[in-house]
Amino acid sequence: MNDKKYSLSNNVFFLLRMIRKYLPMSFVFVIIDIPLAVFLDYVGVRIPNLIVGMIQGYSVSVGIIAALGIASVLAAVTLQYGNRMVSAQAPQLCAKLDLKLFEKYMTCSYEKLEDADFTAHYKEADGYLADDNHFLSEAAMHIIEIGSGALGIILYFSILIRLQKWVLAVLITGTIVELLISRNAENERKKRQETIGRLTRKADYMNKTAADVRSAKDIRIFGMIPWLEEKFTAVLDRFHIENTQVEKQRIRIAGIRAGISGVLEILTGILLAVFVLQEKLSLAEYILYVGAIRSFSMWSFQFGTLMQNFYRMNGDLSRIRSFIDGEETIQLNTQTQVNKQSNRSIVNTTGMKFDHVSKIEFLHVFYRYPKSDRWIVKDLSFVIEDGEKIALVGMNGAGKTTMIKLLCGLLIPTKGTIRINGVSSTDISREDYYRLFSTVFQDIHLFPASIQRNIVCSDEQIDPIRFDDAVKKSGMDQVAQKFRDGLNTLLVAEVDADAVNLSGGQVQKLMLARAIYKNAPILLLDEPTAALDPIAEKNIYLQYNEMAEGKVSVFISHRLASTVFCDRIFFMKNGIIAEEGTHEELIQKKGDYYEAFSVQSKYYQEEEEGAQ
Repeated sequence: MNDKKYSLSNNVFFLLRMIRKYLPMSFVFVIIDIPLAVFLDYVGVRIPNLIVGMIQGYSVSVGIIAALGIASVLAAVTLQYGNRMVSAQAPQLCAKLDLKLFEKYMTCSYEKLEDADFTAHYKEADGYLADDNHFLSEAAMHIIEIGSGALGIILYFSILIRLQKWVLAVLITGTIVELLISRNAENERKKRQETIGRLTRKADYMNKTAADVRSAKDIRIFGMIPWLEEKFTAVLDRFHIENTQVEKQRIRIAGIRAGISGVLEILTGILLAVFVLQEKLSLAEYILYVGAIRSFSMWSFQFGTLMQNFYRMNGDLSRIRSFIDGEETIQLNTQTQVNKQSNRSIVNTTGMKFDHVSKIEFLHVFYRYPKSDRWIVKDLSFVIEDGEKIALVGMNGAGKTTMIKLLCGLLIPTKGTIRINGVSSTDISREDYYRLFSTVFQDIHLFPASIQRNIVCSDEQIDPIRFDDAVKKSGMDQVAQKFRDGLNTLLVAEVDADAVNLSGGQVQKLMLARAIYKNAPILLLDEPTAALDPIAEKNIYLQYNEMAEGKVSVFISHRLASTVFCDRIFFMKNGIIAEEGTHEELIQKKGDYYEAFSVQSKYYQEEEEGAQ
């Protein structure tokens, strides 16, 4: 994913558009509160000036002073209400950005999920939206503050311009120096932020490993606790050093800027006092200019501080936006560009319906991962006919799982074509294409929801007849009876204290129920029973075999005895289909399949004899 660059102004306008779209009331108060904040400060400067002028005999109306006082009260009430409203809605902005990140990650091509840089970019962007990122979550308030700072500088500049030019030049020079210091400080912070980001990812990984029950056994049995503690402590110490340096720099810069502002205020105040003594200024004018200098300095300091934070936010937000604006999103409910232009669906143009698959074709299919020169699969060409059961076997790394991912549309061929019922897979919308498959992969992840929702996999209205058929055929109804809440029992105890964790066999029954309920025309099984014993695996495969009647099905299993019920067997080796045929045909060939089958058969026979 290309890391797009965004200017500070571009990001500020992006935030304003987000606020206007999702937080319209906050947007209104952003527009209102900027001039109100400056007006309140101006009244605080102007009223003392008018009162002293009135005492000195200048023509000043009491009504004007009273009107300014009343207006300031109304402005203060409105400003207070607006600020509270904006602050209350502030977290929603981060929530909306987080949702955009989530949607992007969920709809990106599967290939990108296997890209370490892409995943790291997502985690980094998501980290910027964490609860401790107060600046981004309170962007609306900070836009008010920086907007009022800029407006305040302009207002008091227009007042102070009446003074001698060198006095104003001193103030402007001080302001510019503050901004330059802030900019340089942010550049230094960025350099350290890259290191902090890497350390954060390491710490997160170690935290997850320590909390993962799957790694807890190895950690204890192999005495890894001291070693992991040492590693974790080293990461935390380095993290503390980097953060301390950033914080020290922030404090140092804040002190320098405060010192500059203080010196400028004192210096200009003394000069104005000299002008009064020389009768170049009246006392009323002195009060006005001293107040204006104080406010100019205050707004300049606020503007500089906020600019420093905005420069920091600019980098964070740019990383977030570059992830969101990437071009890898799959349009689940649209077809390819050609079909968009024709404005016709695949069913209309071909006359074929996809509630049944009569033929699958691989035509010289190659695949390799981006940034790699190694072909994972090479020149795969075969046809699977209506209702065929195919067993896909081979050693680890032979390309079996990659072929399954290509078939079900998770990966797109680097070269070659995959056709379903004569239609290229790339000419079918992803949403329609995914509907063709019921899949069970080796790495099974259950969702923190009820058993029922884990079977249905959505919040859609459940088809009761289809659902009852699925749970009965899979045996999941008997599993659910063991729990108090039955099919409404929550899963994943690590997330919910009232939830349960299923055993390996129970998980397989749930996966079978899920596949039956979806009732897709193609069934794909990628070693889903690898963790089960041979007898349990055989029983599960018999159930899948019964369910696959009349469907196209592809089974991957590392236990070759489970493949004998299939119509054909593809033996993969080094990314190609090295052998193809029925079980009996491949045994008679006495090639790679025969050798692997013989070794496994001998192993299982010895295992059974040992058990006896």
